[in-house]
Amino acid sequence: MIRKINRYLLLPLLVTILFSSCKALQSVGDFASDFINSPSYSSGTTSSSNKAENKEKELKVGISKWDLSSILGSDYKYISSKPTKKGNEETYIYHVGVYDYTVNIILYKVVSWSKESRLKMGTAKSDVIKIFDTKNYKTIVEEKIADEKMEVIRFYTSSYNYTIKFVDDKLVEWRETPNLKKGMSKDDIIEKLGTDYKLVSVNESTEGKKEEFYFRTNFYNYTIDFVDDKLVEWSQEIIPQIGMHKNEVIQELGTDYRIVSERQTPKGQIEVLSFRTKDHSYTLHFLNGMLIEWKEETHSSTIPPCVQHVTSFRI
Repeated sequence: MIRKINRYLLLPLLVTILFSSCKALQSVGDFASDFINSPSYSSGTTSSSNKAENKEKELKVGISKWDLSSILGSDYKYISSKPTKKGNEETYIYHVGVYDYTVNIILYKVVSWSKESRLKMGTAKSDVIKIFDTKNYKTIVEEKIADEKMEVIRFYTSSYNYTIKFVDDKLVEWRETPNLKKGMSKDDIIEKLGTDYKLVSVNESTEGKKEEFYFRTNFYNYTIDFVDDKLVEWSQEIIPQIGMHKNEVIQELGTDYRIVSERQTPKGQIEVLSFRTKDHSYTLHFLNGMLIEWKEETHSSTIPPCVQHVTSFRI
């Protein structure tokens, strides 16, 4: 009789033990998964290029340490740890595209962060190519000037383009310009291009409320059309930069130009070129192929007045 009772009690007991074991294994697995995916586990190896460009506004003091990977990606490394009055402070560096984000954490919360470009003067061209980790780039200018080799290379990413000048394979200058896409909101455009803009026109159409804006940034002028606050069309013109090579300017402004004058000086050949675009006229002075002076004039009263840029160099 006792044997029969034990036999009936044994089956539920085995089921209970088996269920408990499965739950324990699941908990261990969940813990391991969280630990491996946490920033304190390892330096990470997956490239996170451009992952934070649209999520940087989510990077705020007070967010959880465990949320950083979804914002900045998994390409990071542990730097240091030090005791403070508030607790142990850990420091990590996240590599995101061409930027390094240094993040300080106390008690699993972000207490401060900073951003620094990885593109620095003197960086070797081979290292710059590694930073972008892409084959999507092209050489715009390649010239031999005196005894130096000068190259201008443009790198293309999902959110920004980077134009970088190298002299003897060392970085000497770079600029970043955002990629605009149809359907972007007006707020997104202002966030990317800044607040230096002017409303050119407003009218109603069968498509909706149409607005035309003129934006001016450090490197480009933009004319942008919105319908119901969504981008539908745009054009851009480069703002010439002192030190640009003539071939780069032609690449940007087009081949519709005329030679105003040419002359030889003790310091080299001076060329004056005149360009005309949709909204502007440019008069550019080059010394040995490098831009040293330029003047801009506008064709429309809706666009801000002309500007003039010169160097301290005088012939």
